Amino acid sequence: MKKFILFLFLLPIITLCYAEKIKIVYTANTYSSLYPCGVCPSSVGGGVSRRATLIKELRNEDKDLLLIEGGNFLSSSDLDISSINFSLDKKRTLFYIDALNFMGYDVLALGENDFNFGIDFLKEIMQKSKFKFVSSNLPLKNVLPYYIKKVKNINIGILSLTPIKANKKTEINIGDYSITLKNQLNELKNKVDFIILILPLDDQEIYNIVDEFKDIKLVLAGLSMFGKSSYEKRNETFIVRPSYLGRDLVVLDLDIKENKILDFKYDKKNISKDIKEDTDVLKIIPSCFKDSDCPTKTDLISRCQNPAELSSICSYYSAKKYDIFVITDKNCSFCSTKFTEDFIKENIIGANFLFLDYKEPKAKDIIEKYKVDTLPFFLFPKDIKEERNFDKISKFLEEVDTGFYAKKDIAGIFMFLNRKRIEKKLDFFLDFYGKNAKEIFKEVTNFIKKNNINFNVYFVMPNDNKTLKEEIKLAIAIKKLYPNKFLDYINKRLEKIDDIYWIDILDELGVDYKKIKNFVKLKDMDSLLNDNINVSKELNINSGNVILVNNNKIFKIFEFNYEEFKKIFSS
Repeated sequence: MKKFILFLFLLPIITLCYAEKIKIVYTANTYSSLYPCGVCPSSVGGGVSRRATLIKELRNEDKDLLLIEGGNFLSSSDLDISSINFSLDKKRTLFYIDALNFMGYDVLALGENDFNFGIDFLKEIMQKSKFKFVSSNLPLKNVLPYYIKKVKNINIGILSLTPIKANKKTEINIGDYSITLKNQLNELKNKVDFIILILPLDDQEIYNIVDEFKDIKLVLAGLSMFGKSSYEKRNETFIVRPSYLGRDLVVLDLDIKENKILDFKYDKKNISKDIKEDTDVLKIIPSCFKDSDCPTKTDLISRCQNPAELSSICSYYSAKKYDIFVITDKNCSFCSTKFTEDFIKENIIGANFLFLDYKEPKAKDIIEKYKVDTLPFFLFPKDIKEERNFDKISKFLEEVDTGFYAKKDIAGIFMFLNRKRIEKKLDFFLDFYGKNAKEIFKEVTNFIKKNNINFNVYFVMPNDNKTLKEEIKLAIAIKKLYPNKFLDYINKRLEKIDDIYWIDILDELGVDYKKIKNFVKLKDMDSLLNDNINVSKELNINSGNVILVNNNKIFKIFEFNYEEFKKIFSS
């Protein structure tokens, strides 16, 4: 008997010696999105019926997974592309809560957007919810300051902070982040083995909290407005971000021991349209709230009948055809019009594109009649205004006697008809702080040296940035006084663009620093600066890595390919 008792005492100690494996499934910034993107490719999906299928599959792998919605679940935000009006948005949110209940969510956090309809509506949602609402700094009935869930052999504490700026939407006093966390962590100290902190806050607020509370090893953040990566590690803390509108499931597989993450595996599971829909979920949500919620079918127009009701259905009928002339350069394989075609087709399902080469007689007549100076050029028939979605594209169109043509804002530009073609000429428009500027400029300069190309560099100044202006002035001075060393300087400067000490580069190149400094101070410098940046303004170029080829064709480089680049000059 004594031996048996001794074994029971030892058991908990033994289990704690091993790392525990836990699976977390995370969504946030969903804005009560019920349906996949109707007009997107099948790979861009979403929707709660397919999400439910994927969650069932994940539960088959691990029945103890944690399912968390991290805030900004409510509809009617500026980021809610399905928003119609307050009444229907509220209704959609209630259906979304039904779907979360069905999927078995454990926890829902509260972001700034979740107060859009006021506290009373939030209380109504809480009454019908089966999951826990958690906000550590929001003193509201039915909202927990934390939630402890036993997962396998460990207790996991889940906390969340509601953005203080939500104060403007509610009379409830939302507590200070730091004070709140200190109090809650102290209370949880002997109750849990691991902490998950949900932070639907701004990036800098998240970083400040992570830097202060280093014992927190996992933060589930909201969407970043600055294009931050899906996850990052700051000190010993993993910061994980969700997918917009629940179009993907974020799945974390963690090995946890003594409040440390020994192994971190991140996976973003795409909820594509190829995934089978859960029929039980389809029974508890309407088929559609509006026409665009209906799945697209080639050359058919969708209609949402009895919208926002469980009895709603999607019906389809043939689209009226509209012949749209597209004047292009058929010999130019790089002169793509796909972006504009997709935009038009998305709104005008019956769009039928008729392509004309700009040298053809019919194209020449159109060019002359409408004084076309850039390609591509899209010409629409007059009866396009009868199309039900015409209002969605009308601001991008200019009306003429025979119909409409697309403004350059949406048509884009790849060729200037009024600029004379000059063979083997390349103008590069550089933004010193632009993405991939260093890599692309280096490859381009290597190319022009090997292929004997006449090369000019113009600078782009997206905004009136004093530091950037001084950087450009310095480069212009070097180009004027040391033309043979100009490209070497630009390449070396891009290598160290974050370093304010550029004088070392001048010394390395044998450039007289004082001579450059004195030239920058001359009155002529402002004129040289304006002459340079005015070229980008004249061509309406407001970003870097743009090239003007042979003086009349314009492209933006996203990734350099030597062989493809060679073909541009022959097109």
